[in-house]
Amino acid sequence: MPRHSNIHERANFALLWTVYEGIVLNASGNAAAIKRAVDLLKSEGRLSLDRVLPMIRYFRDRYFDCIDLTHEFHSLHMRRNDDSNLVERVLRGKSNDDSEVLSAALIIIYRLRNNLFHGVKWSYGIRGQLGNFQNANAVLMAVIEMHLSKSI
Repeated sequence: MPRHSNIHERANFALLWTVYEGIVLNASGNAAAIKRAVDLLKSEGRLSLDRVLPMIRYFRDRYFDCIDLTHEFHSLHMRRNDDSNLVERVLRGKSNDDSEVLSAALIIIYRLRNNLFHGVKWSYGIRGQLGNFQNANAVLMAVIEMHLSKSI
């Protein structure tokens, strides 16, 4: 894949995250706000995983090898307030609740955002991240549309 694809996906990711954080999280991006926003979608009947299941499978395959969490998962640098227990439960397939699954995916995307914007990814030139950006972008677009829709 040409190098410029990665640049475009990073730029799209930065823009989509900004829109998501502004519209959905009221400019307050954190795991608790993500879970509240997903719970709101569920309570209003607008939560649907149909469009994001392939991306969720991508994250599961990347961060869990059917036995244990991968090196890539540990490279997310989950923090205490990121609800890593929820993310791990979902990755291990111990929770299939729609709101928990979407929350976990968005928390992973939040960690990708923090690692990108705060420099961790820059230490190795963002190699191997194209799939992360492509899948994160697709999830963010679907979730923004869910929040903007009146009903599914």
